[in-house]
Amino acid sequence: MIDVEHVSKVHKRGQLTVTALREIHCQIPAHTFTFILGPSGSGKSTLLYLLGGLDEPTSGVIRIDGKPVTGMSSPERDRFRREDVGFIFQSFNLLSNLTAVENVLVPYFPKGATVEHRRGAKALLERLGLGDRLDHRPGQLSGGEQQRVAIARALLKRPKLILADEPTGELDTENSLLILQDLRAACQEQGATVVVVTHEQEFVRPGDNLVRIRDGRVVETSVVAPAVGSA
Repeated sequence: MIDVEHVSKVHKRGQLTVTALREIHCQIPAHTFTFILGPSGSGKSTLLYLLGGLDEPTSGVIRIDGKPVTGMSSPERDRFRREDVGFIFQSFNLLSNLTAVENVLVPYFPKGATVEHRRGAKALLERLGLGDRLDHRPGQLSGGEQQRVAIARALLKRPKLILADEPTGELDTENSLLILQDLRAACQEQGATVVVVTHEQEFVRPGDNLVRIRDGRVVETSVVAPAVGSA
């Protein structure tokens, strides 16, 4: 369970003060697929970065499985992100001089990627339809293929929490559906809690959790009901 309690975030830009989040309060159940929905500039990406320990709120508390993420020391945040969180960014964040397999293994480079890690990276890429792209560099891959490499990188460590910031923002509808299908599979097969930030509602499905944000405030939390007449 993710508990967000009265969280605010204020950015200082010279003499200018920008309030990104205003007393946010919501809960995200464990092992669920959740969309954070809202227009551009609503604060949804800011909330995602706070959930993953990439930033600290100005006030309020965030707890994951009962443990506070806010107030962690820098080494604690590093360990939390390294062990428990898989990030998927809209811009992919792949290294242009590395192959697909090597990009998936990047989080393991500081301590050394093992043979088992490499085997797991290849298996994930093959499962994601990139078995013939293992040695290709990002410049040789389509946008959808690059995003799948980014997903494999996030999934390899089997994180408890997967955070995706506009993962379909630069993709066409077909690739977007495939990417979300991969994330839903991770939620079901790995028992991960998946949180996806988007401004598009067309990918929402029955059973998904929704957190709607507007102007830095949560305006709605709900679970999508099954369609009328469905079994």
